[in-house]
Amino acid sequence: MAYVVGKKSDESIIEIHMPSPAWSLEQTQTIFVNKFGGVVGDYSFFEMDNTDVIQVQDQWEHTVVWTANEITDIDWTPETSKRWLKVSCDKTEIENDGVEVAVITLEAWKADLSGIDTNLNGTILMPIVTPFGARSVKVAVTNGVMVKNFKTDKSGSWSFPLVNDRFANVRVFNQVSLNVIESSVW
Repeated sequence: MAYVVGKKSDESIIEIHMPSPAWSLEQTQTIFVNKFGGVVGDYSFFEMDNTDVIQVQDQWEHTVVWTANEITDIDWTPETSKRWLKVSCDKTEIENDGVEVAVITLEAWKADLSGIDTNLNGTILMPIVTPFGARSVKVAVTNGVMVKNFKTDKSGSWSFPLVNDRFANVRVFNQVSLNVIESSVW
C-alpha cells in the first residue's frame, strides 16, 4: 500500500508514503501521528492504486485533489497534457571528419499524439549526452519542428536527448543514439 498523506488544517501534502513492505492504513496513521503529533483526524490519507504508485515513482507531475477537507484523487492532467518529443536521425553512425552529416529531427507532438503541434515556436534547452558527458544545447523549434545537420570531429557516442522520460515540460517519446567513429581518411 502507498498513501498520499495531507494535513487537513491547510490542505498541504506532508508526503507520499510508500513503505516497503507495505503497511496497513492503521499502521500508516499511527506512524504519522507519532511523527507529526496530533490525532489521526488531523490528517487525510489517500490510498494510491498501482498505476498511481508507478506514476509517482516516475515523477509524473500531478495535483492532489482535496474535497471537503479530504484527499480524494490524484489529477494527472499536468503530466498528460504535456507535449511529446519525437526524435529521429537519418543515420546511426558517422565519421568524425567534420564533413559527414547526420540529420537529426525533433518533432513536438500534441499531448494526445494526434500530430505535430504546429503552434510551438521558440527555444528549449535540451540535455544531451556527448563523449565528454552531459551537456545542454539550445534547440530552436519552428512550427513544432527542428531539423539540425549534425557533424563533428569528436568521436564517441552521442544521445539526443539525455533523458528518456521528460524535460522542459515535454515528455520524451524516444531517444536517438549516434555513434561517431574515427575517420578512415589519412
